[in-house]
Amino acid sequence: MQAQLVSQDSTSPFGKAGIALANDLTAPGKGGYAVLVMTEQYGLEFMTDSDGNGALDTWAGGGSTYHPAYLKLTRDGTAYTAYASKDSETWSRVGTADVPSAAGTGDAGMVASAANVSYPGENIEAVFGGFSITS
Repeated sequence: MQAQLVSQDSTSPFGKAGIALANDLTAPGKGGYAVLVMTEQYGLEFMTDSDGNGALDTWAGGGSTYHPAYLKLTRDGTAYTAYASKDSETWSRVGTADVPSAAGTGDAGMVASAANVSYPGENIEAVFGGFSITS
């Protein structure tokens, strides 16, 4: 799956927008997901719930924030790999994680969040383009 994150504007420095693969995107607390986002100020984040308990337990990323950001998540069995690009031609691997709890057919989509423990109730606006899923 891949998408272009054209732009984002968040009232929180931790605001983030990107793509996600999950057992059920409407119920992330049920576990089993991989998420790749660009944050408002802290670069890329690749986060997974590898043990299926609904809480994040792996993280990779960092660096500078840039737009447009081309984001791609791939899956090979239970291994999820995240990639990012500034031009959709040269891709850099952000990280790989084994997520056995998200091995079945699931949901794919775009995500955005401005809120976290330090910034509750904040807002975000994200513009996406070129969303695609290939098998």
